[in-house]
Amino acid sequence: MKNLKKISFGVFAFIFGLTLILTQSAFKFAKTGTLNRAPVTFYYHGPDYSEAEVTDESNWTSEEPQESCDNEDQAPCTITVDDSFVDGSGNLESSADLRADLNTATSSYYISGSDDNLMTIVNKTR
Repeated sequence: MKNLKKISFGVFAFIFGLTLILTQSAFKFAKTGTLNRAPVTFYYHGPDYSEAEVTDESNWTSEEPQESCDNEDQAPCTITVDDSFVDGSGNLESSADLRADLNTATSSYYISGSDDNLMTIVNKTR
C-alpha cells in the first residue's frame, strides 16, 4: 500500500508539472512587427503623379488634403509608416525608400511599397 501511494504521488506530481508547463506556455503572446509601433500618417502634396515626384519624400507631409482617398490604385494619397522612418522635425526620411507602380490607364504612378513592410497605403482615383 505504501508503494502505491508513492507511485500515485509521483504520477500526480508529473501530471501537475506537465499541466503547468503546457498551460503557461500556451498563452504567451506572439511577438509581431506591430509591437512598439508608433504609426505616423503622411499625405501626398506633390506637383504631379510622375514616379520621381511620388517617391520624393519631401512631397509627403502631415497636412491633410482637401480631397478624400478612395483606395483606387491610380494616384498616391496617404501612407502610414512606423515613426522610425520619421526625422526629428516630423518629416518622412529617405530611408523609407518609397516605391511606385505605373497605372497605365491613367499614366500616373501610385505608391506600391517601401522599406517599412508594415506600411499602410491608401491611394485614390485620379
